[in-house]
Amino acid sequence: MSDLHELLAAVEADLAAAASDLAILSAKVAGLRAHRDALLLLADQQATPEIAGSDRSLSALSKSDAIVEALRAANRPLSITEIVQALHAAGRTSETYGGVSVYLQNLLSQHRVRRPERGRYLPGDGQAG
Repeated sequence: MSDLHELLAAVEADLAAAASDLAILSAKVAGLRAHRDALLLLADQQATPEIAGSDRSLSALSKSDAIVEALRAANRPLSITEIVQALHAAGRTSETYGGVSVYLQNLLSQHRVRRPERGRYLPGDGQAG
C-alpha cells in the first residue's frame, strides 16, 4: 500500500508543478496577445495615409480632387476604406465608403485614377489610353 501512496504523492506533485507551469504559460500567452494587439493597433494607425501635411488642404478641394490628392500623398495603392480614412484624417469627416466608391468609378473613366489590382487605387495620369 505504501507504494501506492508514494505513487499518488508523486502524481500530485507532478500535477501541482504542471498547474504552476500552466499558470505561467497562461500569463505569458496573455502578455503576448496584448503585445500583438498593441502592434496591430500601431500598424493600423500607420497604415492610414498621412495627408495632413500635404501642401494643399483637402477640405478646400472638390471631392474628386481630394480623392486624387489622398492617393498621391499615400505613395502606395489604397483600398476604398483607406481612402475614406485618409480623407477623415484630413478633416473631411463626412466622406463615406459609398460616396468615395461612386466617385472612384468616375475618376477611373477619366483616367485620373487607376486600379493596379482589385480593390486598390492609385492616381492616374489623366490621359486616355
